[in-house]
Amino acid sequence: MHWIFWLLIVLAWSSDAVAQSTRVGGDIQYSEDSPHVSGDKGTMAGVVQQTADTALSGNGDRSFMQIDENGFLKINLKALSVTIAGEDVSNDLLKVEERYTTMPVGGSTPKIAADQLYKTGAGLVRSLTCFSDATATAGTIAVLDSTTAGAGTIIYEFDVLAVAYNTPWTVELNVAFSAGLYLDFTTTADMQCTLRYR
Repeated sequence: MHWIFWLLIVLAWSSDAVAQSTRVGGDIQYSEDSPHVSGDKGTMAGVVQQTADTALSGNGDRSFMQIDENGFLKINLKALSVTIAGEDVSNDLLKVEERYTTMPVGGSTPKIAADQLYKTGAGLVRSLTCFSDATATAGTIAVLDSTTAGAGTIIYEFDVLAVAYNTPWTVELNVAFSAGLYLDFTTTADMQCTLRYR
């Protein structure tokens, strides 16, 4: 009768295991959220526990992933130190540099004194710098999100007075544009301006 007792235990354990797992191709697949039980079997992932950071195999050989003594997967970020532009590895810094242009697309000088299309399409305008080489004529200078004069969205507008702007002045804008970037003058060529944009 003892064998009947043990048979019943095996059958009970088997029915519970089948309810939580499925055997596919010789491997066991467990149902979602089924609890882990010590002794569960599964296919090994091909991971080697190794405390030292050394290679497991030679150049060109197949190998395994590594975990450390705490079971954490080792990931080598060495390549990032030489591929990220601007990274200062020795000082643990990632440097960011602003880069803009002052030349209008197709232009020959960054010093503009009349209506000028700088760019078609989206971008960002960083700043506007202006001065005059004589007493200016009253009018306006406008930075537009547009590709034509007198249209689009006004990003910045300066009222020019009939005075001499001998000292250059700069307005920091940091404004995105979508249609294009246009510098619109209603004053005369005495005012000269430069836009920084990208």
